[in-house]
Amino acid sequence: MQPVIIAVVVTFNRKTLLIEALRQLTQQSYPLSQIILINNASTDGTEDLLREQGWLDNSKIDYHLLEKNIGGAGGFHQGMALAAQRSADWLWIMDDDSIPNTDALEQLLLAQQRLIDKQLAPVILASRVNWIDGTPHPMNFSTIRRDDWQQLYTALAERCLPIRATSFVSMLLKKQCINESGLPLANYFIWNDDVEYSGRVLKNQQGYLVSDSVVIHKTKEKYTPFSQSGDRFFYEVRNKIWMIKSSEAWTKTERLRYVLVLIKNIFDYLKVKGNSKNKLKIISRGLWH
Repeated sequence: MQPVIIAVVVTFNRKTLLIEALRQLTQQSYPLSQIILINNASTDGTEDLLREQGWLDNSKIDYHLLEKNIGGAGGFHQGMALAAQRSADWLWIMDDDSIPNTDALEQLLLAQQRLIDKQLAPVILASRVNWIDGTPHPMNFSTIRRDDWQQLYTALAERCLPIRATSFVSMLLKKQCINESGLPLANYFIWNDDVEYSGRVLKNQQGYLVSDSVVIHKTKEKYTPFSQSGDRFFYEVRNKIWMIKSSEAWTKTERLRYVLVLIKNIFDYLKVKGNSKNKLKIISRGLWH
C-alpha cells in the first residue's frame, strides 16, 4: 500500500518564494495527498496572490490564516497538530523559501525502503539542503549520529547518514511520532524548535539524511542565522539555553555540546559588524529570559 503523505508549510511575508515552493510541491513525482499551508499573518499580500493565482481553490491546499504572527515554531505547531488529525502515514515539513527538486519526496521514500530492507527503521528522513549555488546551506546542517558504527556504515552504503537532529527544511516525519513525542514547542517562536523536536523524536529512534533528496533553501545570502540575525539573536540565546536546561531530548554529553555551540555562536555574532553595545544587550536579554 502506498504511503499517504501530507506536507506542512509555514509562510510569513515571502509570497513569491511561497508560490515557487507550492509549484514544486504540487509537481512532485510522488504526489502529496494534501498541503496544509499556515499563513503567519503575512502583511505582504500573500493571501491576495494565492487567491489571484487560484491556489486557494486547489483541492489539495488546506489554507489557514492566523490572526497574528506566532513565529515558525508556532506555525509548525499549529500545522502539525492539524496534520496529526488527518489520515496520513508521513508529514513532510517545509519552510516557504525551501524549493524541493521534483523528485525530492520520492527519493526520501526510496531511501526509506532501502533502509527497511537493511533492517533499519527510520521515523525521520531529511533532505540534503543546498543554497542556490549548489553547495550545502550552513543553516540546515543535520547533526550526524556517531554512536553506532555498524548503523553508520550500513546507512552509508544506501547513500544515507544517521542523524541525531535536523531542521524543518524538508523533514519527513512518521505521523505516529506526534502521538509518541508530542509537537514542537510553539513558545520558541523561531530557532531551535526543529532541533529540539527532532532531537526529542530521535533520542531512542532512527533518522537519516538522504543525499539523493535535494532541496534548495533560497535565503538571500548563504549564512547562518546567528551571524546576520540582528535583534533576533535573542531567540538563539534564550531558546538554546531553554533547550539545554529543560528538553528531555539530550544526554549530559549532548547538553555540553550545545553549550559549546552557543558560546561559538555568540562569538560569531559579536564578530559581525554592528553596534557591540546593542549586541551585548541582546545577549544579556536572552540570558535573563
